[in-house]
Amino acid sequence: MNWQSLFSDHIGTRKKTTEKILIEHGFNGLVLDGGKADYYYEDDQSWTYRPNHHFSHWCPIDAPWSLLVFLPGRKPILLFVSPQDYWHDSPELGPEFWQEEFEIKIVGSEQDAWAGVKAFTKLVYHGSRSAQAKDLGLEIQPANKFWAQLNWARSFKTPYEIACLQDATKKSARGHSAAKKTFESGGSERDIYLDYLNATGDLERELPYSSIVCLDEKAAILHYTKQRKAPRHGKVLLIDAGAQTNRYGCDITRTHYQKDTLKEFKDIVDGVDQLQQDICALAAPGKSMVDLHGMAHEKIAALLVKVGVFKGISESDLLAKGLTNTFFPHGIGHMLGIFVHDVAGKQRNADGDPAPTKHLEQDPRYKFLRSHRDLESGNVITVEPGVYFIPMLLDVHRTGATSSYFNWTLIDQLVRLGGVRIEDDIFITDKGHQNLTRPFLQ
Repeated sequence: MNWQSLFSDHIGTRKKTTEKILIEHGFNGLVLDGGKADYYYEDDQSWTYRPNHHFSHWCPIDAPWSLLVFLPGRKPILLFVSPQDYWHDSPELGPEFWQEEFEIKIVGSEQDAWAGVKAFTKLVYHGSRSAQAKDLGLEIQPANKFWAQLNWARSFKTPYEIACLQDATKKSARGHSAAKKTFESGGSERDIYLDYLNATGDLERELPYSSIVCLDEKAAILHYTKQRKAPRHGKVLLIDAGAQTNRYGCDITRTHYQKDTLKEFKDIVDGVDQLQQDICALAAPGKSMVDLHGMAHEKIAALLVKVGVFKGISESDLLAKGLTNTFFPHGIGHMLGIFVHDVAGKQRNADGDPAPTKHLEQDPRYKFLRSHRDLESGNVITVEPGVYFIPMLLDVHRTGATSSYFNWTLIDQLVRLGGVRIEDDIFITDKGHQNLTRPFLQ
């Protein structure tokens, strides 16, 4: 992998795009804050540091307190803070592939970094230290369109960014394979998670999000992160876990079952895996996340009827009554990149106009859909349908007009097995799409 060449092209695109936006809004330059780790309330322990996301779009390092200044027509200036300190390790640059693209100035404190900005005028600032930026006369609240346009640019990935996502996926795939083996041998959620980390080679703080590792009924909790030491020997494992390369994170979910798991549940897992691949195959320019989400509900309705979760009702009536929402209560996917739920998902265009939502608001199936965009070449999305047996959602239907359609005898067995989710990361291309996940993990 020629990271230097890929990054050179990437930063060239960043400069060209950003220069156009700055000129349109009358700014001379952009200041991006590397961020800092804030402290827990009334504590001297800080949160895990994560760089400001727009900073990471330009510079692939952890650089707390540092500032990046982009002025059209010249290399970006990195005011890199590396203080003398015997309490903590000071940040180091090292021989990195990206350094030739920057004018790097190593300074000893955050005050020195701010001082490096004083010589420039009409700059716009992005970061959490608004008071310091305002004191220097930086613009901290430009017109809404400014950030919308930068976010929109983020949603069209360069070859460098795709390479980062592919590299992250390779690591995550090793972890998922190790997790499956530990599950099959009877490991606990904690065992499975630790073996996932060991196989990726990453520490917990280096992951793009908190991993979801669920055995059995806990798979019905969409964002479950407890990772219990017991029980062991689960019938079902749902693992939603990613990895990062240069601050780009993949997002992958798989569901596994033991050989002696209830047949109907195994049929649901296999069915969700197939319908997930069918939906991925439809991802292409011109399709929208709304299209894919609607198709997911249609395919889930067919699967639930086939397996016998519903009886005495057609697939079309299931959809008309909104009953699939009980089993699939989240969106089909989201934009992916530096953020796991990346920016600009609900923008219709670069100016930040929201996608039309009238019919989405009226239909409860779309309540939690994180992106309404029409897909375009360069976008990266997740596709993650699921079928869950969530007691609090099912209990609503135990009585009333729709109760007779539910096969409660079967459902009460399935509740003990939690649920299913299958998730891949998809790169939209001119000709259709490229599945970034399946080459490394089936």
